[in-house]
Amino acid sequence: MATVPSQRDWSAGEVVTAAMLNANVRDAMNFVLARPDAMLRQTVAQSLPHATWTDIAWDVEDLDSDSGHSTTSNTSRYTAVTAGWYLVGGVVNISNSSTGVRATRLAVNGNPVLGSQVMVPPTVLNTAVPVVSRLVFLNVGDFITVEAFQSSGSAVSTTITAEAQSCFTAHWVRS
Repeated sequence: MATVPSQRDWSAGEVVTAAMLNANVRDAMNFVLARPDAMLRQTVAQSLPHATWTDIAWDVEDLDSDSGHSTTSNTSRYTAVTAGWYLVGGVVNISNSSTGVRATRLAVNGNPVLGSQVMVPPTVLNTAVPVVSRLVFLNVGDFITVEAFQSSGSAVSTTITAEAQSCFTAHWVRS
């Protein structure tokens, strides 16, 4: 868990020590330079059933500086280890179908995030459905997921190519 630095009040005439500078300047800068960030990807296609919101599983961590994701359990979740406001977003690539809509949304602890749903019409091409970039507050232990939806009448899969992989990012912004 990253320790969010707090601001120190200085007094006139106070003798500044190396320990004070380390604790109040160096450590704060180290946190800013290495704040909690995650970049997750999906490299294995995932089946999306008809008319069902489905959590997207992430099997690759390009970055997980705060150990908020596991590639072995609850792989669809990014769990906050450090409380604060996170800027989250991404994209889900869904196979082609000329019927039904494709959609994504964010959910915190299983509850949809208001205003995060994106829906696109059917297409004969593979569809990249964006995940709305949002600021979301997460307490320690809260988890965020990306959910995908499709209504083609039968299951379709996410698509995996060298150029198009579903991905998710979470960047700690402030407490």
